[in-house]
Amino acid sequence: MPYEKRSREDAVRFLSRYSMTQMPQACGGDPRSIQIRMYVRELPPWSKRDDPSAKDRISVQDFDWQKAGDLR
Repeated sequence: MPYEKRSREDAVRFLSRYSMTQMPQACGGDPRSIQIRMYVRELPPWSKRDDPSAKDRISVQDFDWQKAGDLR
């Protein structure tokens, strides 16, 4: 849906800007682009919380590269 897509884009943009403030020494202090990677840990259903065979699933998603100049 358009609203969800826009919210996701805003979140990626925010995280990209935030990462630039948290790693100022990266790339000699002058990064040209930023990429966000999201890890999602899906827990087993509550009904299977005590089942030792129920495992967590981890999915990884890499977002598009963002130009650092566009984020400032």
